[in-house]
Amino acid sequence: MAGLITAEPALELLAPVQLSTVCFRWKDLSEGELDRRNAAILREVFRRGRVYLSNASIRGVFALRACIMNHRTADADVAAVVEEVLAAAAATA
Repeated sequence: MAGLITAEPALELLAPVQLSTVCFRWKDLSEGELDRRNAAILREVFRRGRVYLSNASIRGVFALRACIMNHRTADADVAAVVEEVLAAAAATA
């Protein structure tokens, strides 16, 4: 997932990825609006119901948080998280 996020210009990692938790955010706004917009994206991801994310605070900023624990998770499942975040960002624009 970290590779997919790093490859997507609209997203950025907020913390090093050491295990199964990935904290990131959508970043295509001025710094002051990012927390509000990422919270709206998270609500839209919930509403869409395809993937599940939680949130965290990383150095005082709102982060989208994916935690992959199921050993049967496939690459397509991981890619779906990024796809859904981008779709939710477009829907909340």
